[in-house]
Amino acid sequence: MSAPLVGITGRRLPLARIRGVPEILRSAGAELHLADYARSVAAVGGLPVQLSASTEPQVLARLDALVLSGGGDIDPTRYGRPLAETDTDVDPARDEREVALYEAAREHDLPVLAICRGLQVVNVAHGGSLVADLPLHAGEPHASFTDPRDARIIRVQTVPGTRVAAWYGPRTRVNCLHHQAVDRLGEGLRVTARAVDGVVEALELPGAPVVGVQWHPEMFAGVDPCFEWLVAAAAGRESVARLA
Repeated sequence: MSAPLVGITGRRLPLARIRGVPEILRSAGAELHLADYARSVAAVGGLPVQLSASTEPQVLARLDALVLSGGGDIDPTRYGRPLAETDTDVDPARDEREVALYEAAREHDLPVLAICRGLQVVNVAHGGSLVADLPLHAGEPHASFTDPRDARIIRVQTVPGTRVAAWYGPRTRVNCLHHQAVDRLGEGLRVTARAVDGVVEALELPGAPVVGVQWHPEMFAGVDPCFEWLVAAAAGRESVARLA
């Protein structure tokens, strides 16, 4: 049996933002895909397909699963909030592209693993909104850029009967690199894990192979169950109804 093809979103950046680029190339663009995502997919038998900013949603007809990766903040005007000083690396074109990719994945009933920003994309795609800046709302820090990227600094409680509870148990600790989070939950979505201060840390779409986590499982050493599930579901080995 061939390895499932797993599309992974990335971002397009001007080469001028990369130190040491020759002057003649500074006006060109570069596709950025963090290697941890592809490594995690390959480690569980998937074939990573890194999707460029030029990717059209039609590509989902030829893939077996989708990873919506992390990155900058979603343009808040998509969900009715004005741009704030705390919104960083806003890229409306990326928002539009990733919402379209997500909707195409749903049309083809493909498994979707949405990570950090990806979870927020899913929530907004379902009509939800986001907290502008967690330090102003949360009871503990949710973004640490001084600890190692795999440091499990946030305590999370999962909801019984969900995928994340089956994978991680009733309680776990995760890494945390997000300053925004779910505010109004998108239509049809279910919260499946929260931090101890109540911040949404995971969600699922009941009856469908869609899981979103605010942490970064691709940064953990070894094999994470998020990716095991994704590739198993892509290969048709996971029953959606079993944990819907």
